[in-house]
Amino acid sequence: MSNSPDKPRTFKKLIAGLPVIDQVLYRILRPLVKILVVRGVTAQRAFEVLKRVYVETVEVDCQIPGKRMSASRIAIMTGLNRTEVARIRSLDGIDDESEAGWKTHNRAAAVVSAWVRDSQFHDADGEWADLPMEGESKSFSALVKMYAKGVTPYAVLDELLRAGTVKQLRDGEVRLIDSVYSPHKNDEQLLIAIAKNIELHLKSIEHNLGAPKEERFLEQAVKYPSIPPQSTEEFKQYSREKIMLLLREFDEWLNEHRTSQGSGDDEIIARRRAGVGVGFYYFDEHAED
Repeated sequence: MSNSPDKPRTFKKLIAGLPVIDQVLYRILRPLVKILVVRGVTAQRAFEVLKRVYVETVEVDCQIPGKRMSASRIAIMTGLNRTEVARIRSLDGIDDESEAGWKTHNRAAAVVSAWVRDSQFHDADGEWADLPMEGESKSFSALVKMYAKGVTPYAVLDELLRAGTVKQLRDGEVRLIDSVYSPHKNDEQLLIAIAKNIELHLKSIEHNLGAPKEERFLEQAVKYPSIPPQSTEEFKQYSREKIMLLLREFDEWLNEHRTSQGSGDDEIIARRRAGVGVGFYYFDEHAED
């Protein structure tokens, strides 16, 4: 029978007829829930995090100038009761260990990128130099100090060794063996990297939804249905090569236009510094989706 409970409905049938905002939620949450379920995260745990995000977002981003953000107002905007709002507001912030994980990932990527492009960390042939651990200049510690403030050189080294991006030689020097920091060997580190990229993408979408057309950020995709398997594999490789070339060009351009913190900029320029960039992703959808 077509209505048998043992036969799952297709995604299109699940969302058919729903209000647009509910369809948006389904499309965003469906792949996320699959990631969570595989890793043993229950709906109850996810809902607890979601409630906390609702309260903190309303408290920070929905303030009325000159008015205190009361528990009652947060309750009205989130749909939670005041008791639950009070409980959530009393919770501690992100623990130091979790915060350190985010910082180490970002700093490790910055160190590798700088090592690849900054000639003062290259040898006479223009290749990536093997760097001694300590030293005022042309050392791993100097590289971290210049491009990854806020974490210790040894914390960055441990992460890059774990990811297989560098290796330490017998004399103690550090050798870069991969131009891209990719923490795939550790599921938690990979999730941190992916979550940061998704966060940035969603922030761009948030901006575009509220900005005039002429001020919207670039948001484009190319998608064709019914591509045969052989061509799919060819395009996967072709797109990877093209994107890596573009990313290197963007990386070089941004590095040329960056300002170092504490470089003597006046206060106004320092306040107007921004973190900018672009991102790419490849997708391969099944016909049902």
